[in-house]
Amino acid sequence: MTSIRLTAGIAGWLLLSACSDLTAPHATPSESVTATVIAPPADLSLLVTIGSTLEDATGTFLPSLTDPSRRREFGALLTALSAQLVAGNGEKATPLLARARSILATADQNEAVEYGPLALALDQVEAALPATLAANNAESIIP
Repeated sequence: MTSIRLTAGIAGWLLLSACSDLTAPHATPSESVTATVIAPPADLSLLVTIGSTLEDATGTFLPSLTDPSRRREFGALLTALSAQLVAGNGEKATPLLARARSILATADQNEAVEYGPLALALDQVEAALPATLAANNAESIIP
């Protein structure tokens, strides 16, 4: 009989201690707070996506370049370009894109093969920038 009482006592103690969890979430107020989320324009989110992709491609494909000085120069340029794209600064990204294109234009045939994936990423940037710049200009004109 004492073992049944002991078992029942331990079970009761475990049950009560489990129910009185001090880390349980607090009651939420009855009034709900709503937040308005403003989505970025579609063109801007495209630039952010392309900027992130360019950043990933830079880290993946840049180490394959054999010339260390060109790798550093091109890497710094692509990092700055991707940062401007992620920030949505199309105007500041345009001259960086032009500089990256000039580096690609001076590459010999062997380097051109190594730059291939990065050149495709720059093609995406070049295709997305005009639409973004036009959208930004239209927004600045509207009062």
